[in-house]
Amino acid sequence: DNERHTTISLFRSAFKRTFAGDKNFYGVSKTRFMGLEKNMTFYAISAIANHIQKGSGFLSKYGIPYPVHT
Repeated sequence: DNERHTTISLFRSAFKRTFAGDKNFYGVSKTRFMGLEKNMTFYAISAIANHIQKGSGFLSKYGIPYPVHT
């Protein structure tokens, strides 16, 4: 049972970290707009911003890989 909880906690921590970042940096802890479409658009834009931020960190750390032609 303890092994199961350890496995679950590894996955859970990754998701909670992502959602905590969204709540803190992009303000998605509360709905801001009236209507489902507007809120979905806002959440989608915040997710895109999160991915761009992660991608820029990856590029600054590792650079752009050069393609290997065989």
